[in-house]
Amino acid sequence: EIQQVSTALQMTVADNFTLEGQTSGEENDGPMTLGLEFDKLQITLSSLRKNATEAREDLEECKDYILEAHQALGINVDPKWMDTQNDLTHYTRQKFHEKKAEMKSELSTRTAAVVHLLRDCQHLMRDLKIEPESPEGTDLDRRIAGSLVRSKDDSFMMASKMRSDTCVGIASIAMDELTKRVADLTVEKKRRKAQLQAMGGEISKLWEQLRVPEEDQRSFTESVRGLGIDTLRKGEAELQRLTTIKTDMIGQLILEARQEIEKLWDEIDANEEFRGNFNAFEVNNEDEFDDQLLDAHEAYLSELRERLEERRPILGLIERRETILKERVKYEKLQKDPDRLKKRSASLARQLMEEEKMARRIKRDLPKLTHILKERLMEWKERHSEDFLYHGTAYLQEMALQEHEWTAYKKNQKQKLQQRKNGDHKQADSSAFVPKKKHHQHNRVARQPLG
Repeated sequence: EIQQVSTALQMTVADNFTLEGQTSGEENDGPMTLGLEFDKLQITLSSLRKNATEAREDLEECKDYILEAHQALGINVDPKWMDTQNDLTHYTRQKFHEKKAEMKSELSTRTAAVVHLLRDCQHLMRDLKIEPESPEGTDLDRRIAGSLVRSKDDSFMMASKMRSDTCVGIASIAMDELTKRVADLTVEKKRRKAQLQAMGGEISKLWEQLRVPEEDQRSFTESVRGLGIDTLRKGEAELQRLTTIKTDMIGQLILEARQEIEKLWDEIDANEEFRGNFNAFEVNNEDEFDDQLLDAHEAYLSELRERLEERRPILGLIERRETILKERVKYEKLQKDPDRLKKRSASLARQLMEEEKMARRIKRDLPKLTHILKERLMEWKERHSEDFLYHGTAYLQEMALQEHEWTAYKKNQKQKLQQRKNGDHKQADSSAFVPKKKHHQHNRVARQPLG
């Protein structure tokens, strides 16, 4: 036994079975008796046994951890890590400890990866409202649901590192299963999202077409949550219900769309040629009223609304310009009315201030608006291959005509003023030689303050 243990420990023992460094088999006082020699052997063996026991316990502890780690990871263990009897040296114990640390690190890495995948799976299952115990759930889903527990610091940890009916474990097969399950659930989530978005778009369009009350829309919206199968089924049922109603109301919907089209035609100053380009408006046989015809009307309505929105900024500029044109006429009349200057000082001051503002708008804003409108109207004509109509008239030509008429008017007024001045001069010349009558003192009239 001493030879076997010392060999395992790789400790040198002398031929007389004493440990190296101990006294020899004989004492100075005489030869060793068998009893004394037996006692010395017992002491030597006891020391060896103690060292061996400590080494084996240490190696067994490492072996158990290494074996458990390999089983948890689902990999085969090298047989050399199972031998804890034949080599009890410090070197071997150090190697076992290094292997244990290596497996501990690998377990930690694998566990963290599995926990992350489990969290992803659980989130996706929650989003999709997949209940593990429902027919939609699988055996893997049930394992996923029971694999995580809360630790003392409230973080998530594995319920067990080993695979069971309620836990996936951390073996390679668990990694493969969870990776595939995450991928499948992600694809399913995207599919359901796309399906619900498409379905929601159709439902929203039908709600608008059928004038479904806001309260009913809100009630349905609040009744569906998440991406579960029940949400898809409710959406399909609502779509089917609305489609049936639409089929029954198709004629009424087309007629209402035509009323809206005529209203928009008026708002955008559409001429007869423009209105005649919409051929679907001429279909009057109710047997031909179908979804395709209604869709054509809805699409045309969208175009008209876009056109109206595109016109609004230009219409705003035109209306501002027309307002200033009216002010220009008003200002011209005021300048010809001398009586306005006979008002009292306060009223006169307000009057003159208002005229000054009008003159500023006429002189500064009118040319600016005219220039901007010319650019916008030319852009409109280039983009739409037609003139911008305002009250049925091409406003670009209307502006040119307005400016021409105003220029002619001002020229005419100038000529009349010149003629009036020339007439006054002639009258003054003809009366130059008429003798003045003498006026009596009592017939004199006092001079008026304003001339």
